[in-house]
Amino acid sequence: MDLQLNRTNGSPHQELSYAQNSAIQANSISKTLHITKDALEGLYSTMKPKCVTIAELGCAYGPNTLMIVPELIRVTIEKFKEKEVPKMHVPDDLFDKDGASLLKGYMYIVETSPPEACIAYQKQFATDFTAFLKCPGEEVIEGGRMIINIMLTSETHGPHQFWIIKLMNMVIHDMLKEGLVDEEKANNFNMPFYPPTVDEVNKLVVDQGSFFIDKHETFSVLWDVPMLELRDGIDELKRARFVAGPAIAVAEYMISENFGEGVAKEFFRRFIELVRKFLSAGDKFYTFHQVVSLIRK
Repeated sequence: MDLQLNRTNGSPHQELSYAQNSAIQANSISKTLHITKDALEGLYSTMKPKCVTIAELGCAYGPNTLMIVPELIRVTIEKFKEKEVPKMHVPDDLFDKDGASLLKGYMYIVETSPPEACIAYQKQFATDFTAFLKCPGEEVIEGGRMIINIMLTSETHGPHQFWIIKLMNMVIHDMLKEGLVDEEKANNFNMPFYPPTVDEVNKLVVDQGSFFIDKHETFSVLWDVPMLELRDGIDELKRARFVAGPAIAVAEYMISENFGEGVAKEFFRRFIELVRKFLSAGDKFYTFHQVVSLIRK
């Protein structure tokens, strides 16, 4: 299964851009800052570098891209105090790659998908994640640190239960049944996304061999947490748009490219409405994450 990965933060619709829909990512980064700071302090306890490079390996740009850099610089200055502070180098290049059928009538794995569909996603993730580890493995010096913050599959559910994709699957399937989506396009379009388990991530790190795991933690993120204090007085549709926004920012380009802007507009209107219905019924939209602190061997 070939996965076509596109840069998705350049939406022509500003309200759908990553920059305008990245509060969830900011929350996740904030929850893992202590791990990143510990890794940097651990680095300085074992070596006294003259130059430190801090690389942001995310695939998009926006208000979160360099949000932790000032804090890491502060940690560096505090650590060295009266001694010579190492030069801090922060590259500004973005990583990108071109790279997805077994999922007839859906854009992702569902409960009824054949086993080979899930296996194909697992294998693709293993290949890509191993390649991802190999690249910094060649660039990071011995004792260097890398922090990975990755979205997970819940321990009690498979990837098909990931709520964002599950609701998008429901929308595309309904539109297909109503004749609003071309069947061939629907059958040939697979979302290039796979949330692994903790065990999968840890095993791939060990098997690749460039790094060893210093520490790791898991945590959850509630997608409307920035609006918790306003929940009693906020419009349901506005809340649904806030929750759906980050998912739309990621998927909008791919949906538009594959199905056309007209279909994409109706798709996301239905997606937001479905999110609103679930929120009204009391459902909570969580994602599970793992932060892994790695040390170069």
